[in-house]
Amino acid sequence: LQKIAPDDKTLIARLQVYAADAALGLHRPDEARPLLEAAETYGDDEMKLAAKASLSEIAGGETFRFELGANGTAGTPTSQTISGFNSNTASNGGDVLNLADLLQGATSSNITNYLHFTTSTSGGVTTTTLHVSATGGYSSGFSASADTMHINLSAVDLVHSGGSTLTDAAIIQSLLNKGKLVE
Repeated sequence: LQKIAPDDKTLIARLQVYAADAALGLHRPDEARPLLEAAETYGDDEMKLAAKASLSEIAGGETFRFELGANGTAGTPTSQTISGFNSNTASNGGDVLNLADLLQGATSSNITNYLHFTTSTSGGVTTTTLHVSATGGYSSGFSASADTMHINLSAVDLVHSGGSTLTDAAIIQSLLNKGKLVE
C-alpha cells in the first residue's frame, strides 16, 4: 500500500484497519496486530482511535463466539479450529469461548449433556476438541452421533492436569471460574 499511495497516510491507515478487522474476524490476532499498530501510528484521529480500540481488545484476550446457525446436525458436526488460544484467565488477557447461542436449554445442572472434551496429539502438539451437542444429546453419556460442532483448540490441553484426567464437569467449572466460558 505504501508503494502505491505513499503520501496518503489516511488511506493507508484506513486500509490497514479494514485488513486487521478481517484478520480478527478470522481469529488471527497476530496478523492484525502489526496492521493496527501501523494505523495507530500513521492514521488520522479517527483511524488512530479505531486501531487503538481494536488493539485493546486483542490485549484483553479474544472472544470466540459460536452461533447456532454455524452448527451442524447431530452426527454431522461442523468443525472450527482455534490456533493460539490464550489459556490465561480472561482477566489476565486470556481468550474466551462464547457458546451461549449453542447451549440454549443448558443449565449448570445439565451442561455436561451439551459439552464433552477430548485430546489428541499429532507431531508432538496436543489439541483439545470440545464436542458440542446443541440438543443436549449427551444426557446418557458422550456419543459422537450427538455431536453438532467440534471446536479444536490447537496446542492446548484442557483435559489433563497434574497427571490426572479431568471430568467434563471439572473442565467446565474451571473454564467458568477463569471467565473463559460464556454459557
